[in-house]
Amino acid sequence: MIDNVAVLTPQTSDRVGRSWRSLVTATLQVVPFLALFFVSCAAAYGSFFAKWGFCSTGVDPDAPCLLQEMLDGTAKRPWIYRRLVPELAQWLQVHTPAGLQARLESMLQADNMAQHYSAVIAAVNQPAALQITFYYVYLLGFVAFVGAAVVMWRIGMQLTADRFASALAATVFVLVFPMFLTVGGNFYDFSELFFYAMAFWLALCFSPGWLVLLAPLATYNKEAFFFFSVTLFPLLANRFGWRKGGLWTLLVLLVSGITYSVVKTHYAGNPGGVVQFHLWDQLHYFRYPGHLKGFEFQYGLVTPKSFNLINILLVVMLVRTGWLPLPRQVKQYLWLALAVNVPLFLLFCYPGEIRNLSMLYMGLVSMLACGLSYTMTRFYQGRVTDDAGTPR
Repeated sequence: MIDNVAVLTPQTSDRVGRSWRSLVTATLQVVPFLALFFVSCAAAYGSFFAKWGFCSTGVDPDAPCLLQEMLDGTAKRPWIYRRLVPELAQWLQVHTPAGLQARLESMLQADNMAQHYSAVIAAVNQPAALQITFYYVYLLGFVAFVGAAVVMWRIGMQLTADRFASALAATVFVLVFPMFLTVGGNFYDFSELFFYAMAFWLALCFSPGWLVLLAPLATYNKEAFFFFSVTLFPLLANRFGWRKGGLWTLLVLLVSGITYSVVKTHYAGNPGGVVQFHLWDQLHYFRYPGHLKGFEFQYGLVTPKSFNLINILLVVMLVRTGWLPLPRQVKQYLWLALAVNVPLFLLFCYPGEIRNLSMLYMGLVSMLACGLSYTMTRFYQGRVTDDAGTPR
């Protein structure tokens, strides 16, 4: 017996050693992808802030600073409902150690975002402590953006088991994302993307209990998560059956609805309304085909704007390539997302703001991952066949 123990001991140590080496190797393999996401997100995030900054909900340059109004609680409804990022930034500012805060305030006097982004000039017209809060909002948005890229990469890997095609899909989506923020864009659009990606990933392959815990945070970030949670039903039903999947979906809806009700009640006295009705504006917008040839500046270049015909054709090509290899439950999610999002878009969203079709984001990145993986697999299989001397 003693001999047996002596024999087993070094084998256990080897296994532990191998597990640590495997962990280190796996971590090092992820680093290049994280660097890719960091750089692509930085480029897209900088492009967004160069255009929209913190302060306008639309194209009116004289509009009051939205972030400032959200920080002091005077913003109109429904914008005032998007509380998570502003309140988290305020919490960070309050809990920043005094020494570090003094150093940051000194740094901001010499170098501030207005030197890089003219659209955030309002940030430097505030007291130094409030400037730090603006910087925290900026930082939180970027962290959420990078987090969303990583989660979308993992979603693609879950659907395709193709690490490189999934990374390429996430990168392409990140770089295209500022083009979705056309006509208007806000800092909480990036945290919304993160929560949608995280909810989709949790519904796809994790315990739905995590989805229930995520719901209040996601709703506190933006109330549209209440409707997005409905679209997750096909993913949950595919894993747990229609009845159990439906119960989990209802539970997420309940938690999200309670969160939204509490926030709405708290800010019931703010000006504005719970929603803005834009159906007639939408009908007028789509009545004329002029928007099919619109362009705007993005990344310092002229790019197709919103519902430009070029963008529509690109989406058609993406669907043509990515729909066939898309898993059945993701196709069902997309159909349900269309059924939920399009009516909401037509009724309550400003014309041309395709960012308000955000419930379709995860479908787009899924089609990108599946389409790229399918195309690359066929291409390399063809190369192998050609190298073997067998005609295709």
